[in-house]
Amino acid sequence: MDEALELLTGHHDIEEAWELRYFRVYRKGIELDVTVMDEGPASAPNRYMVEVRVADGGEDTPYSIGNADATVKEALFNVHWNNFDGLE
Repeated sequence: MDEALELLTGHHDIEEAWELRYFRVYRKGIELDVTVMDEGPASAPNRYMVEVRVADGGEDTPYSIGNADATVKEALFNVHWNNFDGLE
């Protein structure tokens, strides 16, 4: 998908493009939707960013968007998982 990101960026007035991967996880009995965003190799060292939201939650439910980082592992570490504590 790196090629698709590269082709999209800079064409048709597109300034930024991300590949998104979605996961449904369960943490302490809470169903969470995790989105891993990949801006491609040209955006290094801040290629990956992770957003976590309560699954099927409304606008007022807790969420966290971690700071971008070089690896998926580091981006997952940047999520404020404690935002979801106490929801069980």
